[in-house]
Amino acid sequence: MRERSAFLFRWILPLAQMVLCAALLWPLWPELGQQIHVSLRAYGIVPRSIEQSDGTTGNSTPIVPDITSPEWRRKLRQKEERERIVAVLNGLGGIPEVAYAMVSPAHAVWVPNGMYTWIWLDISWPVLGMFFWFFAGRGIEALLSARKRLLAPRIRWWEIVLALVMLAYGGGLAVAMVAGGELFETPLRRTFVVIGLMWFSLGVSVVSAGWWQRRLRRAASKVKFS
Repeated sequence: MRERSAFLFRWILPLAQMVLCAALLWPLWPELGQQIHVSLRAYGIVPRSIEQSDGTTGNSTPIVPDITSPEWRRKLRQKEERERIVAVLNGLGGIPEVAYAMVSPAHAVWVPNGMYTWIWLDISWPVLGMFFWFFAGRGIEALLSARKRLLAPRIRWWEIVLALVMLAYGGGLAVAMVAGGELFETPLRRTFVVIGLMWFSLGVSVVSAGWWQRRLRRAASKVKFS
């Protein structure tokens, strides 16, 4: 059995999800950019605006939206749906922040100064989620290689543990959405079901690749000592 790298899904999946998240959050980029600027200014990385003689910063007066208008509510709902899709797509990336919230005295996720929590989650979860997308891609590569009796890339025991986390997350998400009854009819819940089944399938691919590689190694050892 030779060892050879398969198609580089380990890089394609993380990059593809980042492009998808950027597309979903594209209408929010002005707000995201403003929050990043405010946070950098809070840490002194970006200089503060020069104050005028009247004590103002020279910025124009912000426009206050009419929160009672149907148009504003529609845009708000669309914005929240986009953010929820990004969050669910990279829900595994939120594990470190949830773990931090559990042990922190305030029982809250860490958020940079001057930044809203939901803005920080929009930015951080896709980045942290790349770790799981990377190993999911490795699992696909390993499974495709194992079908050709190749051991590359090698799946290790801790990757199987990550795969079980993917299985639990994806399966739990899909079941929770389907169990919602008539609420399952909403497009957002159907999207969540698809995401859950996707993560479940990715977890299965990693576990299957590990099982196939174990069989191939056993077969190789029997041939070697026969």
